Amino acid sequence: MNKIKILCLSLWYPLSMSRYFEKAFRHHPNEDLQTTGVLTGSSIPWTDAQHPSGMNLPEKFAIPPDVPLPFNPSVGMVSYDLVKARLGDWKPDIVLSIDAGINWSSKPSDGLVTTIGTDPHVLNNLGYPHARKISDKFFSMQLFYSERDDIYLPYAYSKYDCYPDDTVEKDLDAVLIGNTYQQRLQ
Repeated sequence: MNKIKILCLSLWYPLSMSRYFEKAFRHHPNEDLQTTGVLTGSSIPWTDAQHPSGMNLPEKFAIPPDVPLPFNPSVGMVSYDLVKARLGDWKPDIVLSIDAGINWSSKPSDGLVTTIGTDPHVLNNLGYPHARKISDKFFSMQLFYSERDDIYLPYAYSKYDCYPDDTVEKDLDAVLIGNTYQQRLQ
């Protein structure tokens, strides 16, 4: 059986939705994954009142993509031809963007072009109209912000990251990862 070849574009933060998908694809026996995009190192640059310069995680979480792109804080759009040239003879069946602020500048010429919109509450009016135009399939991870032709893909857990650990004493009841909106704090 031939493996499904998946090219995944993302901003590679040390902790992000794209990391969950990456692990799932790498553990699936029938998928051949190549990752591309910008690595932010150990930095998560999102800022809020409590973290005005973002935050840093241990270096062990700074896993580079297979085809790294140069760091540029305003990268936003990536040329598929630039990445394709670096893939050699490897041709993707699925070209996936896990879009939290990065996508292709124009529709890739190979494969089923798919976008997973992880942050429609932030990017629906900024980058997602473009992503929807160049994608064969667009998945929205927040139903409230989905548009008519979007496919709803709810957030889920990863068995590689979310599991009971009775060896650690619990000192928190809840954790918020994301923007610190007032309604989230409440």
